[in-house]
Amino acid sequence: MVEYGPNLASFQGSLGYEVNGFGGIATNEWGKSTVPGVYAAGDAAYVMPSQLIYAAADGSKAAVGINMELTEEDFV
Repeated sequence: MVEYGPNLASFQGSLGYEVNGFGGIATNEWGKSTVPGVYAAGDAAYVMPSQLIYAAADGSKAAVGINMELTEEDFV
C-alpha cells in the first residue's frame, strides 16, 4: 500500500493537537500548533501529495517561529 502522507494518528492521541481541514496538524502562519512547544511543517501540516519546495518553505517558517518563541522577539 502506498501512502501519501505521514501517519499522525499516534501523535494526535499523545499530544492532543488540533487537526486542520487537510488532516494534518493545525498551525498558525509560523508553524506553531495549539500545543506549547510543538511545531509542524510540510506534510505533517498538510497531508496530501505535495512538492518538496512547499515542505522546505514551511520548515523555514517554522524555524523562524521557533526562534521567535525562544528569543521572545518578533521577526517582522
